Amino acid sequence: FDSEELLDTNNYKNKKGEVSMKIAIGLDGNNVANHFGQCNDYRIIELLENKVVNQVDIHDEEYVHQLRPQFLKDLGVDVLIMNSMGKGAYNRLIALNIKTINAENKSVEDALNSFLKNELNLELIGHECHGCGSHSEKGHNHHHHG
Repeated sequence: FDSEELLDTNNYKNKKGEVSMKIAIGLDGNNVANHFGQCNDYRIIELLENKVVNQVDIHDEEYVHQLRPQFLKDLGVDVLIMNSMGKGAYNRLIALNIKTINAENKSVEDALNSFLKNELNLELIGHECHGCGSHSEKGHNHHHHG
């Protein structure tokens, strides 16, 4: 597909530059979760002209990995804010027109506020995922505890 299919947040702005859309933020306590593939908690935030009109925290262990992008799409999500994700998830999200934004390791609150001020706009690009069971890499476990 060509670059014109990439979602531009301008589609969601009114003349004053205010955004109306749904955002999903991966949760890890008060911080944005690190890895999309291992995150089961999301805050779904509904924006109307830059104001939060609704937010709900969801816990999902059912629609994991390949199913989750479609699950978020079905919820009406336009933008996903995370710290990292694998290439497979990224490609599926982009194919569904869900824009991925890098949370830059901010807290959930900071990430949302920065996004509303147009200061959080780095696209989060999926990376090759190592240690995802495709081949064994001893000593390279990416399991984060705590």
